[in-house]
Amino acid sequence: MDNYPPKSGQTVPDSIWAAALRASASVARRATSSEAEVLASVVEELRRLNLRGSVSLLGADGRMELRERALSSSLEHTFERLAGIPIPGFRFDPMKVDMYRQAIESGHAVYADRHSDLVRQMTPEGVRQIVPRVLHLLGEEPIIVAPLVLADETIGAISVTASW
Repeated sequence: MDNYPPKSGQTVPDSIWAAALRASASVARRATSSEAEVLASVVEELRRLNLRGSVSLLGADGRMELRERALSSSLEHTFERLAGIPIPGFRFDPMKVDMYRQAIESGHAVYADRHSDLVRQMTPEGVRQIVPRVLHLLGEEPIIVAPLVLADETIGAISVTASW
C-alpha cells in the first residue's frame, strides 16, 4: 500500500479497487434477475459500508445517466431543492467530466483526493451557483470513479466517496 492513496488523476491499483468493492460484487452476483436489482444491490452495499456513490450507465447518445445512488434521503432532497433537478435520471456528458473521461478512456479506476472538481463539472451551467453550498453539505472527500465494463465494452461507471 505504499502507493495509496494515489496522486490526484492517477489510476487506482486494481487490488485496492477490488478490495473496496468486493462486498458490492458479492451482492450484485446474488441479484441476477434484472439490471435494476443488480444496480440497487450495489448501491445498498455501498450504504452498508457507509460509502456514498452512484452508478451511471452510458446511453446510446454517449451521455451518462445516473441510475442508482447511495445518498441520504435528506441530502438528496436538499440537492434537488437547490438545483431544481431530480437526481434519479440526471444525465451528463462524461467527456466533460475529467474523472469520468479518464476512467472511460483508460478502462481503469481513477482517484482524486477531492471531489469538488467532479461536482463542479457535473453540475449544469445554469445552476453552478449552488456548487459552493453543495460542497459545504458534502464536505471535501476523496473519490474513485471506475468504468463498468461488460464484454470489453464500457457500459457505465461507478463512483465511490467517503472519508477514508
